[in-house]
Amino acid sequence: MPDAQVLHIATDGDDGNPGTEARPFAPFARARDALRECERKAHGPISVLVHDGTYYFPEPLVLGPEDSGSEDRPITYSALPGARPVLSGGRRIDAEWKPYRNGIWTCALPEQELDFDQLFVNGRRKHRARYPNHDHENPRKSGNGYVISGAQNGSPPSRRPPPILPP
Repeated sequence: MPDAQVLHIATDGDDGNPGTEARPFAPFARARDALRECERKAHGPISVLVHDGTYYFPEPLVLGPEDSGSEDRPITYSALPGARPVLSGGRRIDAEWKPYRNGIWTCALPEQELDFDQLFVNGRRKHRARYPNHDHENPRKSGNGYVISGAQNGSPPSRRPPPILPP
């Protein structure tokens, strides 16, 4: 069987790079597009090695049948040996967290509306504040999450109605 072609993806990669270990692609769409071109020219398997880091996907990565290769030219995605990449549909929020009271922390959020139901801090899932009652059976529909928008000046938390989700 001919030698496998290997491409690399890294969080600090660049779309203009050739996809080598020293000069990896930026995640993931550019690598997918390069793979489609490689697959047409390849004479053997194609491997994509994903380096350490957290990869945030602002939109879905769409893979079609052409992204699977073929029986004699399979395409595989895997972690670089020893790496532990994380693929996330979440969004990183760079914020300045401040203690509020009773173990509650606050931060200013970006101007645009955010709709989220999980919060991770330093890789650990944290409980979000709920007011006044949290429905554990259906936390998004009737959890009455709130954002502490006035806490910096001592005013009470402002309530935001929960999102309406389809059944």
